[in-house]
Amino acid sequence: MITFTENTGYATDFGMRLFPDRVALIQEDLELSYGALDERSNQIANGLLDRGVRKGDAVFLLYDNDVRFVEAILGVMRIGAVAVPANNKQSDERIVDMVSDSGSKVLLAGPSFAAKVAELRPRLACESVFAIGAEDEGEDLNAWMAASSSARPQVSVTGDDLCMLPYTSGSTGRPKGVMIRHRNWLWNTDLMRRVMMLRPDDRALCANPLFHANALSLGIFPSLLAGGSAVVLPRFDPTDVVRAIEKWGCTFMTGVPTMYRMLVDQPGLKPSGTRSMRFLICGSAPMTKGLLADLDAAFPGVTLVEGYGLTEGGPSISFLPRFGARRMGSVGLPMPEVEVKLLDSSGQEVDVDTPGELWTRNPGVAAGYHGLPAETSERFRDGWLRTGDMLRRDSDGYLYYCGRADERMNVAGEHAFPAEVEAVLLQHPQIRDVVVTSCPHALKNEVPVAHVVPAAGAVLDPKEVRDFFCARAPRYAQPRGLILWDALPVSPTGKTDRATLSRAAAEAFDFGRVPQTGSSVGADILDVRTNVR
Repeated sequence: MITFTENTGYATDFGMRLFPDRVALIQEDLELSYGALDERSNQIANGLLDRGVRKGDAVFLLYDNDVRFVEAILGVMRIGAVAVPANNKQSDERIVDMVSDSGSKVLLAGPSFAAKVAELRPRLACESVFAIGAEDEGEDLNAWMAASSSARPQVSVTGDDLCMLPYTSGSTGRPKGVMIRHRNWLWNTDLMRRVMMLRPDDRALCANPLFHANALSLGIFPSLLAGGSAVVLPRFDPTDVVRAIEKWGCTFMTGVPTMYRMLVDQPGLKPSGTRSMRFLICGSAPMTKGLLADLDAAFPGVTLVEGYGLTEGGPSISFLPRFGARRMGSVGLPMPEVEVKLLDSSGQEVDVDTPGELWTRNPGVAAGYHGLPAETSERFRDGWLRTGDMLRRDSDGYLYYCGRADERMNVAGEHAFPAEVEAVLLQHPQIRDVVVTSCPHALKNEVPVAHVVPAAGAVLDPKEVRDFFCARAPRYAQPRGLILWDALPVSPTGKTDRATLSRAAAEAFDFGRVPQTGSSVGADILDVRTNVR
């Protein structure tokens, strides 16, 4: 177990001290060594000090996928300031709001955002703005860094100091700033290094957004702590991913099922070109048997590691072991030093195979929500985090994600969870992908609607799908609506866009009308609509 020491420099120090000439980060034709990353991070840190940034001050980071984002976040952390990694797909209004809410003193931006921040500058509540390629030479980030010292700043930082303030996606309301301490982040970084058994010769491939915990906490930081390296792609593109694996000899990558489906469907993907890969990390949604089979063919001998976590909770909470038998649909076992309990609405622990809300206590749990004491006291209690996620646990202790507590459907008095309905439908040989949302119903209160991507060439028979489901799950949980999609919509972080799907279901079906005599509303039928994108 790594313990916190003052001004360590975190994930890069191991590599810097043992082999400063070794490659730490790769982007296109750029190979940045540990020594160069150290110096450039120091330039960021000293430049911020010169601008009056001190411990506890927030620094807003607006970058595309870029290795310069990594040096920026390290530079901010080195002086005890708080990095605010922004979702770069947010609207202008949301960016202005987050800068204000976080109290950011300085904003640093990548080259893609020079024009945007120049336009927003009069509305940004921060003292200084630096962007790569800014027209005003005085605000060009590269020129500002070049004028700053590359020596390690001497600032005392403790484990209880905040290091990061990522904002939640806001899918269930206004985004909230999550207060992460230095000891939280270092604990998770080292835990992932150990659990994934990373070595100095490992090379991560990061094609998902760097502002998201998936890439930072599972790819970039653990790799650097292990003395390895990471390849950063500007965006997820299946062709570019395949080329990067072949060119740079990547040994693992992080992603979500949607990304892996696009990857295995890439024409010309040959197992011989992916022989360097050792394992794949997947989160946010369950894998299907069909996708697992396709991954096995594309990446022979490569382990798929599925897990569960959330920004406030570690962020990593559970993972399937890298070695051992697969558990279809499971998000794994709680990781070392992670306590979990599954509680019902009365606060009592649930039985085996019964869904309950997951609470967790571990060294990575965040300090709370920035500026939101009521929400903090509701979710963070005596070291425990109330996740708002429903999971169940089998007799061997493996966890299975059921859905958000607020996604629980009340179907005529019975409770159904989207993830459980999805898990059954994904067993159907003619269903390639599926997401389930809720739709109001006049008789049953609400019912599941399944958004389905059929397998290639498949023609789904609604009656057969209904019978297939009811033979494997309670009849009350069966979908009453089926919407066929060519591809499911996704959010900027690569997750399925459930808000869009919910709106599509509400527009497609009118289950909420009062039934008339002879109406089929409430009957055990499965209405079908098509929504080809």
